[in-house]
Amino acid sequence: MKPVWFTTTLQHLHKFDMDEFFGSGIGWLVISSMFLGREKYKEFFGVDSYEQTLKNILMLIKENEKRKKKIHLNFSIKTTGEPDETVVNHPDFKLVDGLMGGKVLQGFKNTGFFVDDWHGAVKLPKYLHKRPLYPRFFRPCRILCERMIVYSNGKVGLCNCRDFEANSDLIIGDISKDSLKDLWNSPKHAHLINDWRRKNITPAICRTCRHYVY
Repeated sequence: MKPVWFTTTLQHLHKFDMDEFFGSGIGWLVISSMFLGREKYKEFFGVDSYEQTLKNILMLIKENEKRKKKIHLNFSIKTTGEPDETVVNHPDFKLVDGLMGGKVLQGFKNTGFFVDDWHGAVKLPKYLHKRPLYPRFFRPCRILCERMIVYSNGKVGLCNCRDFEANSDLIIGDISKDSLKDLWNSPKHAHLINDWRRKNITPAICRTCRHYVY
């Protein structure tokens, strides 16, 4: 069984039992956060959850240590326009970075300023820039070849990174009617990839996607 992995803010971790959480099969987490205090967190994430989120992060790190680092933790520190010195010298940043053995600081140094606007769903601040649109002629996105997504309504698709409404050409079936194995091996899945690779027929939702990977 392959481990589960995902990106999360950990805003609601305190609602879960830690034994169940660590026993769920999660093997890798990216924690999307910032450590600049309550107001900056609220301004960026749109919720007043800074104190609770910080408690959750500290709890997870300590619980993970108890379990010999069962879950691989990484941090994605969100840029908010402040100088790097302001970010890395905040007491909360230092606290978390210390518990993580310097990994948070190292990750922050590698953070770029190219981001995504989710097809215009997010209005970006001026100090951030959209990722470039990389050429994708006859080159299917790797995501379509590596994973499937089961939505809350039972639909099965190939990319929730963009298709968050589950209504694009990347929907290949419904879990209530077919098994994941059958859907993965289905003609529709094969046609989507082969049409892109051999005929350069790119699904409409993929044509302007800035998260394209090859």
